[in-house]
Amino acid sequence: MSEFQRAKVFEGLGAVTRLHDLDRTLAVDDFLEALRYGVIEGHRSTPSEPQTSGGWVRWAKIVGSLRETLRKKGWSLFDKGNYALVVNPSGTIGIVVSSGDENTGIDDPLIAEPRCNNPKGPALATAVEANVQHQFADASPEFRRFTEPSPARLPSDGTWIFLYIETVDEQRCELSFPTDMEGDYVTGWGERIIFTGDDGERAKRLPRADDEPPLDVPIARKVG
Repeated sequence: MSEFQRAKVFEGLGAVTRLHDLDRTLAVDDFLEALRYGVIEGHRSTPSEPQTSGGWVRWAKIVGSLRETLRKKGWSLFDKGNYALVVNPSGTIGIVVSSGDENTGIDDPLIAEPRCNNPKGPALATAVEANVQHQFADASPEFRRFTEPSPARLPSDGTWIFLYIETVDEQRCELSFPTDMEGDYVTGWGERIIFTGDDGERAKRLPRADDEPPLDVPIARKVG
């Protein structure tokens, strides 16, 4: 996505309103509490564990916390490898989780929009392609006649990414609608719903590289 096609951004009360527009069961605290829980659990790693284990645990616990919260609200869980999707009761929107780069949670026209930290697989690439179709259909109702129906288990109105980052000073996060990829990385957004949270306690800075497995990319395991 070019610098002249920046995402529409929602913050503060606008973020709350936009979440409710997406699904009335969504609340800002669902995301902030998942982030806080993941950060706390990620910091429980010990020096005896791999250096990147804290970041991987953080991602897994954020995924688990958010999906469990939404499951209790009637959302459904769908899994394919590491592609952990949660879909609302009406089947219109889905959410996956990814760590983001240093621009996550910041709206500043002088800096680039955020990117996902790690490569994404074919399932998310398919979802992003569907998101682009949704954008065109929303802009021009005539376009809907030419769009393909969403594949089974693909939310009818698109897939969103809960994007997060932890820095030395704070945690930042947003729920954003991906519409562009460069290679295996999500780089462009149609909308960004930004909110922030900070648990106030950090024992250390977690490693940023390779802190989560690539979404839905199978890993071959050596036998013997």
